[in-house]
Amino acid sequence: MIGKSLLHTINVLLGNELPHTQTTPEERAELVRYLPGAKTVVEVGVYEGASTVLLAANADSDAKIYGIDPMFPGRLGICWGEMVAKHSTKSARSTGRVRFVKLLSHEASDQVAGLVDFMFIDGDHSLDGIRRDWETWAPRIRIGGIMALHDSFLAPNSSQTLGSHKFYEDVISHDKRFQQIARQDSLSVLRRETI
Repeated sequence: MIGKSLLHTINVLLGNELPHTQTTPEERAELVRYLPGAKTVVEVGVYEGASTVLLAANADSDAKIYGIDPMFPGRLGICWGEMVAKHSTKSARSTGRVRFVKLLSHEASDQVAGLVDFMFIDGDHSLDGIRRDWETWAPRIRIGGIMALHDSFLAPNSSQTLGSHKFYEDVISHDKRFQQIARQDSLSVLRRETI
């Protein structure tokens, strides 16, 4: 696995491969669809930065994008995903538009000032992980703001049930502050309606 990860990282750095993503093209199109007008964009779960690049490329030119991920090192003490993400977002980070926050998402809320216009959560899919994300970040979404949640439903390409599926069904789908406005594959898109 180390050899495969290292080879992929080298190929991305050389421009021979793209960063990996677990989102489908249709899910990425939904994210872009609801991004215009967002000035504060938060992504939980950077992985290799493919979604971060997508958000930076399609957000308004004055938007700030925060990529939150602890970027845990692997067996060799290196986080290959972090290397790929930093390489992929180099130009956006150099302008100050993209900032990585290397913390767990519930520890990072004070790193983002004010309310959030657009949020994409694709981090810890355990029941406790998504509960912490929801309890930390749902109150931070402005009225009219967007909360997109990956792995809210079983994906067409996976039969694995996750804690995020159960939490979405049991809690998020009943939260009166938010209305589901789109669903694509395993992605749900919610708009904040009330306080």
